[in-house]
Amino acid sequence: MAHIINFKKTTIDLIRRLTAINPAILIEKDSDKISIKSSDASGSVAYMFEAPSDHFGFDGDEVGFLDFNEFHQLLNVYKEPTITQDDDDALDLVISEKRSKINYRLTNSEVIKRGFNEIEFGDADVEFII
Repeated sequence: MAHIINFKKTTIDLIRRLTAINPAILIEKDSDKISIKSSDASGSVAYMFEAPSDHFGFDGDEVGFLDFNEFHQLLNVYKEPTITQDDDDALDLVISEKRSKINYRLTNSEVIKRGFNEIEFGDADVEFII
């Protein structure tokens, strides 16, 4: 049996734009939201992204993409794609439309570097008072 993943194309497109910072994406799900915490390889650029959980309603607590750009390109092969997640193997996604389908294998989340918990800023070099 397979689970249909509801998603918002605009959210998927926005996540794809974040891959300019780091193509490996780990999406974590709480009860009402999905979140991504990531940084570039040097740690000089970091971001936190949150969206309602129905914007990418996968099964489980987290999904990992070693290269989210690749997934995004495959998703854009179709005009109105459907994404399903295999109940027996949650790492298998099927992107389909009508009678055509593409199998996509997610990455084990342990392989992807976890994001940060907090960011500490040093003393300011310059301050502006408006």
